Amino acid sequence: MDMTLPRMHGLELLPEIRKNPDLAHSPVIVLSGSDNPDAVRNAYHSGACAYIMKRPEFADMKDVLTRIFDFWLGANVLLQQ
Repeated sequence: MDMTLPRMHGLELLPEIRKNPDLAHSPVIVLSGSDNPDAVRNAYHSGACAYIMKRPEFADMKDVLTRIFDFWLGANVLLQQ
């Protein structure tokens, strides 16, 4: 999830996701351009599973996203409802 969403900030949406029984156990990965320790802390406290810094180069970002998908969709076992 990008923190800068069109209608609401990601930190407002994360707690709403966690309150929804159908989404509560869904992994939410924050993508942000900020490495501010307060921003990282706030994301985790709001329910993020991971905080990933956006990369300026497309190829670097693509590599990061590929590794994220490989883990969450390949190696990780998700909780079944």
